[in-house]
Amino acid sequence: MAKHLVGTYSHKLEPRLVAATFSVKYRDIFHMKNLYKLVHEWVLENGWGPDKDLEKFYGQKTDQSKSSELWIWWEIGKKSKHASYYNYKMKIKFHVIGLGNKEVMHEGKKLKANTGECEVGVHAWIEFNENEWGKHKFLKHFPGIFRKRIFEANIEDHKRELYREAYNFQGTVKRYLNMKGFLSELDIEPFHPSYSWH
Repeated sequence: MAKHLVGTYSHKLEPRLVAATFSVKYRDIFHMKNLYKLVHEWVLENGWGPDKDLEKFYGQKTDQSKSSELWIWWEIGKKSKHASYYNYKMKIKFHVIGLGNKEVMHEGKKLKANTGECEVGVHAWIEFNENEWGKHKFLKHFPGIFRKRIFEANIEDHKRELYREAYNFQGTVKRYLNMKGFLSELDIEPFHPSYSWH
């Protein structure tokens, strides 16, 4: 499987090897601020960076009925646990249509939440960090051997590793939304300060 994959892949011609692309769509009652916080916590807890300035784009458009459309784009990255010459990258895009406010009852309390259609999209890929390879005191002298014996042999393992991590993120978001996990947090003072969305 790895030989077939690498036979059609060249880090020179195509420096990005896609590991996963998906989106989570949800249309019901939710809480945008807490969803934003959940994703931010997942990023930090799983070793992705940067810690700051991960937000590449933020846009919001509100119509006369005070219903909003929201766009938030993040780009994050980290090195593989097993080899520094593999960089893992991920784009996370929030897109919310018809975002509005709504009060809900939870355990006898009236809480503020949101309604709308929310989509969280993810695109995850591997980049080959040739600078790290060039710094290696042994491998830098054998570039051909490295590509064929090490890089090509291991690329499929790294693709699977990033794939699993991306779908762990997907499962985290799905469980949070489908189990209405945000409801128990609405009346609790957040431990961390709120981020861009408020």
